Amino acid sequence: MQDKKLYLDNLHYKKEFDNQQGNLEVCSAYKDKEGTPKFSKWKKYLDCDEKFISKANNRTILPNEVVIDLEEPERFEEVLEQVKKDFKFYSAYKTGSKGYHIHLWFNGKLSPDEKRVIIQRYGCDEQKATERCMIALENCPHWKTGNPKTIIEESQGINEVKQEKKKISKIIKQSEYSFLDNDEIIYDNLNQGVHKGFWYFGKLFMVNGEEKEGIVTTNKEILMNNSKIIMVKGEKHELGENQIKDFGLNYKHNLEINKNFWHNKSIKAFLGSDEKIERQFVFDKIKKTISYYMDVKDERIFDVVTCWVIGTYCYELFESFGYLYFHALRESGKSKFKKILRLIGFNGQEASSISEASFFRTIENTKGVLAIDEYERMDTDRKKSTDLLLNAGIEKGASVKRVDKVGNKQVNRDFDVYCPKIICNITGLDPVTQTRCITIRLSKTASDKGSRKPKTNDCSWQELRNLCYRFVMDYWEEIKDIYENYNSPLKNRDEDVWVPTLVFARFFGVEEEVKNYAETNIQETQIENIENDRTYLILKELLDFYKISEETNHFHLTDLVPYLKERLDFGEKNAERVVGWHLTNLNIFDKGRDGKGITYVLGKKKILLALVSRGYPIPEKYKESVKELNNTTHTTLTT
Repeated sequence: MQDKKLYLDNLHYKKEFDNQQGNLEVCSAYKDKEGTPKFSKWKKYLDCDEKFISKANNRTILPNEVVIDLEEPERFEEVLEQVKKDFKFYSAYKTGSKGYHIHLWFNGKLSPDEKRVIIQRYGCDEQKATERCMIALENCPHWKTGNPKTIIEESQGINEVKQEKKKISKIIKQSEYSFLDNDEIIYDNLNQGVHKGFWYFGKLFMVNGEEKEGIVTTNKEILMNNSKIIMVKGEKHELGENQIKDFGLNYKHNLEINKNFWHNKSIKAFLGSDEKIERQFVFDKIKKTISYYMDVKDERIFDVVTCWVIGTYCYELFESFGYLYFHALRESGKSKFKKILRLIGFNGQEASSISEASFFRTIENTKGVLAIDEYERMDTDRKKSTDLLLNAGIEKGASVKRVDKVGNKQVNRDFDVYCPKIICNITGLDPVTQTRCITIRLSKTASDKGSRKPKTNDCSWQELRNLCYRFVMDYWEEIKDIYENYNSPLKNRDEDVWVPTLVFARFFGVEEEVKNYAETNIQETQIENIENDRTYLILKELLDFYKISEETNHFHLTDLVPYLKERLDFGEKNAERVVGWHLTNLNIFDKGRDGKGITYVLGKKKILLALVSRGYPIPEKYKESVKELNNTTHTTLTT
């Protein structure tokens, strides 16, 4: 008793310990008759009588003390050796139970955070860094075992607190930036994709009357999100098991109900089978279905659209995925063609069925085939949204920034808009959008196919979708291999648009047909664009202006514009400004000014040079003249 009181007096009164600050508290822990652990009230040491002190076997850790609590006996020697390297003074105890305490005393107080930094260094119990934390009292029997807490090894003295605080402050400062050690969060498309070498499809499953998110993977598993979101003080918290996130998929959007789902019976058949479906059967079945309803002048179109629509089930394999654009007059079947591909394609939906408020969110959540009809007749707000979508959404990772409501705040956030798209239009698209498209030109049908109407609820569409899901699960790695080793005959934007379809064409053995169609299609589109290119039209007309000879001369805009106005439609625009802007922008014709106004140095050879430099087609009667423009002439004219 006397030894215990003397020890506690030292802790309370001595300057190097609590210095009568009243931080020292004691209590007794024991087991009742039934063996249940019990604890007395905590009392400040000065308020304790001799009886209470005689029973006390626990005390609080003092503000200038750090206790390294080690529960694994096998680590004691290792940790103690490290403590000796870090601190000059220490006291190591066997607690009387299975663990060890290493006490460190300092000549100043340490905050709980500072204590925690020291304890973390040794991977020990951080609870001992908290304020008013009880530990077994030195030299007293442990309440669990009756064995006393005894000293094993020590180096008596008090450690310098200022020196340690400098070290700790650096560590704490670094810990403020510990988030830099974390990997960047990359959000995945929950609807389809590759993760850890497996392909997966997402679906909302009905489980016990409740919709739950799940993914079906190529390793024959269904991973479910069984968690629930609860709100605590206005913040979302996820409770329960989420197997999808445990699998390593990070996703920020939720799945939405879509009619173009993978049927449960087909999923069950996939999980229970080790055999692959016959690849050519899938292609032939879909092509035959499309050709039953549609009439086209070029049979290669069926190969193109069949490859394209199957590709929508694994478009996430590709860095870009071109749009399908049906350009035709009314009653040519473009809306019917679009409907057929929407019913077959991955998560197909009509853009017109999505409200303006949820337009981008729904696209991000479903990530499927988006069918856009009567583009030219959209109201202003919807057309602006659609233009944003079309300009950005051809490339993987593409997003559109929109204001969205998060809680009670309006914040800017990015919506993922990369997905396959089908566009129907009569009057044509702007040149920028059309460069993102595989353009399909249709004519009015004269056969009985025009009266064949695809019915949305026909079960054959579900059968085709099931085939597409199974096909990708069975063959996605082969498709990926073709894509990664594909040497495209096309360049730049044409390559971005056509390569996914060409990859599937190679897989199905129709590459030559599709490639030839692509080259013809690209040339036709270029001609269409050129016919609407005002620079080209101005140059072409000036070639035939009788006042312009082979050699160069100075011409006023007032000499040129009346002639051009007879041949070109400038609408309500100022023709002189329009012509002047296009001639100046070419950077080929020398520009000047005299008393009558602006002049340009023009000649047939220079105009031909301008056409050649821009890659414009040369009128037939001038092709021989272009051949005469040898390198010397080019250099002279440019100079």
